[in-house]
Amino acid sequence: MKRALALVLLLFCVAGYAQSPAPSVETLKAQIKTFKNQKRYGVRYDKFTDVTTVWFRFDLNEGGRRLGAILKFTGGGDATRYVVYEDRGSDWQHLEHRRLYALIDGERVDLGLGERDSKVSGAGYYRGNVSVWESLTFPINADGFDQLAKGQSVELKIGRREIKLKDEHRQAFRDLLSLMNP
Repeated sequence: MKRALALVLLLFCVAGYAQSPAPSVETLKAQIKTFKNQKRYGVRYDKFTDVTTVWFRFDLNEGGRRLGAILKFTGGGDATRYVVYEDRGSDWQHLEHRRLYALIDGERVDLGLGERDSKVSGAGYYRGNVSVWESLTFPINADGFDQLAKGQSVELKIGRREIKLKDEHRQAFRDLLSLMNP
């Protein structure tokens, strides 16, 4: 009987821990105000889906390329993590090459296949001024995101593009990670 009671209590504790609520928008905004690059962050709550989204984005100073990350908190407190890469140019770059590889402190890591979104704008190919925008969103598991955040040397490869993360990029990943572990 005592064993059964102990097991029931343990299950309640685990269930209570797993269902800790997501941080409020106000709490997240207050934490973000302490970040060095706070202006690169955004927070949005969707009352219909009960999802709070936090993101950051950096221009890579390479002709329209950006790198960012997203955290999505559900009302139950669970968080999903994404790395987002945007590329602008005059031609498609990521129709076939959508895998994200990383070298983190010398260790090779395959971070998976990105979901692609794109659009074309401009007057058309015959005028030579077409602009192609591509976005790749990579769902990242907890261990992979932790490695990106805590790595001393982090390089990413997406298709032919190679990106060496600067200190400010790695700090942004660490800051985002801190929102998950208040």
